[in-house]
Amino acid sequence: MYTECRKEYSKYLDREMEFKIYGHAGKPCLVFPPQDGKFTDYENFKMVETLSDYIEQGKLRLFCVDSVDRESWSDKEGNPRYRAEMQEKWFNYITNEIVPFIQNYTGRNDLMVTGCSMGGTHAGISFFRRPDLFETLIALSGAFDASMFFGNYMDDLVYNNSPVHFLRNMPEDHYYLDIYRNKKIILCGFMASGKTTVGRALAKEISTNYIDTDELLIETYEMDIPTIFEKHGEDYFRDLEHDIAKKVSKMTSGVISTGGGMLTFDRNGEVLKNGGIIICLVRDFNRIYEDLLSDTNRPLARDKSKEELKKMYDMRISKYQKHADYTVENNGSVEDCVKKIISIIDVN
Repeated sequence: MYTECRKEYSKYLDREMEFKIYGHAGKPCLVFPPQDGKFTDYENFKMVETLSDYIEQGKLRLFCVDSVDRESWSDKEGNPRYRAEMQEKWFNYITNEIVPFIQNYTGRNDLMVTGCSMGGTHAGISFFRRPDLFETLIALSGAFDASMFFGNYMDDLVYNNSPVHFLRNMPEDHYYLDIYRNKKIILCGFMASGKTTVGRALAKEISTNYIDTDELLIETYEMDIPTIFEKHGEDYFRDLEHDIAKKVSKMTSGVISTGGGMLTFDRNGEVLKNGGIIICLVRDFNRIYEDLLSDTNRPLARDKSKEELKKMYDMRISKYQKHADYTVENNGSVEDCVKKIISIIDVN
């Protein structure tokens, strides 16, 4: 695997900053470390090893950077204005120095940004403040309310680094909203978890298209799903489903609701990651079971006991979450679930 360590002077931070490149080609991905972390953390935590096949095949190229968290977010006893200024300087270092470097280095503008924990926070802040720079966001376990670190202190810089605050007050005619709307939002979840109902409501709320992969499959192959299972078997259906996954992956925007089994297959998860934000809807199993009892259009749920369905539910949830960028509980109203999704990705 090709690797390259760099140390460059930052005019915004007035110091040399290190970062490391992994890979010779592929989609560029900016990686932020967890809280107080270093540019080597992604490698030390075995994430580079996990992604090595994609990196070595020239499908993915990582750019892992350093943080200044100890001087900003983590220094809770420090002067809050100074801490906020350090975060803002670092943000400018990322957007005005690192991102242009990546663009020039790779010759590509389809930049993905990711991180875990505080790295997820930085990824979310970067994406929501500058969606013009980033095509895809994968933020894992990030905190998007700056008050978790700054308490009751709030100034212009803290506000600008707190997505929960600045997204809520974004004017309806702000041109960033069109950029948000042009992202793909992919919903996955168990049978009767609310993907269709929530998906339609979400698409209506943000004024974008709604696509149901099961409906698209039925329309494409002119046969309903129970009939496909009966005449051709499950393996045949899964091949058709994979073709549909490839088809929707080429769409540039919209809310996409997937069939209950689609994201249990890695090949579909890998395809749908292409420019899409995957959200796993989780609903209480007992509520799901009550709905399934009266639904005759789900061939895999027929003739199964409650215990068998619960075992399938547990297995599938773990597979969904393997591919999902976010998990959202859907045990309340449709409106509440839509609000939760919007608060995460702010596409309203």
